[in-house]
Amino acid sequence: MGLAPAEPTNDDNEEQQIIILPNSVVSRWTILAEELYNTRKQNHKANFVQLKRAFDSNRELLNPLTTRCPEFRTILAYSLADRFGVRVQNINKDSDRVDWTTKDCRRIGCWLATFIRKRKTGEAAIKAWRNQYKQLDVLFSEVEGERGDAT
Repeated sequence: MGLAPAEPTNDDNEEQQIIILPNSVVSRWTILAEELYNTRKQNHKANFVQLKRAFDSNRELLNPLTTRCPEFRTILAYSLADRFGVRVQNINKDSDRVDWTTKDCRRIGCWLATFIRKRKTGEAAIKAWRNQYKQLDVLFSEVEGERGDAT
């Protein structure tokens, strides 16, 4: 499962507890994702501030992602705001991730939220999102920690 061996705690008065120490990149991503999701706001600006702190404190883990898509924080800030969209708004299919504008990132992020709402599973939502925005495929194939379950 990608977790370090459990270490029992020494407490004579209570039942023995087990602390699970994460040691894999996937588990670090999972912990970070859960933290970000649990602290999200309905405002993309507030989400961006929270994401900036998280990205700064997890620079080593997130560097491969931000190198390939410098504006990923902006995409994520909009997707966490969970705004309702009616139809997919396209971006230039030939555009490069490093050249995406804030408007492009808003479109991409809002559509992730919409795909999540319209699909039965998270895996199906990510697959639809990747099909719509092919430029994102590199994030799933080259960034360590992507498990490949959405392909």
